[in-house]
Amino acid sequence: FRYLYELGDYDRSIGMTENGIIACGDRTTPHYVGLCLTKGACFFELNRLVECRKAWEVAQRVYSGQIKRDQTRGRRSFVFIHSPLSDIIL
Repeated sequence: FRYLYELGDYDRSIGMTENGIIACGDRTTPHYVGLCLTKGACFFELNRLVECRKAWEVAQRVYSGQIKRDQTRGRRSFVFIHSPLSDIIL
C-alpha cells in the first residue's frame, strides 16, 4: 500500500487498503490502525477531507482502546498515530 501511496496512485492504494481492512478481520489490531491511517492519508492527498477525517477518527478510536489495554505499548507507538493526525484538528 505504501508503495502505491508514494507513487501517487491514491485511488489504487485506497482500494488495496479497503481489501486489507476486509481481510484483517480483527478491528482492534495495530495492522488495522495502520490501514486506516494509510487510507486516510490517501483521502487527504485527494482532498477528500470528510472521508480522510472519518478514516483517521476510526484509527484514533481503535488506538485509544489499545492504549487503555496496554499502556506500555501505547507509549512506545504514540508517535506512529500522532504524527499523521497532527495535521488535522480532530
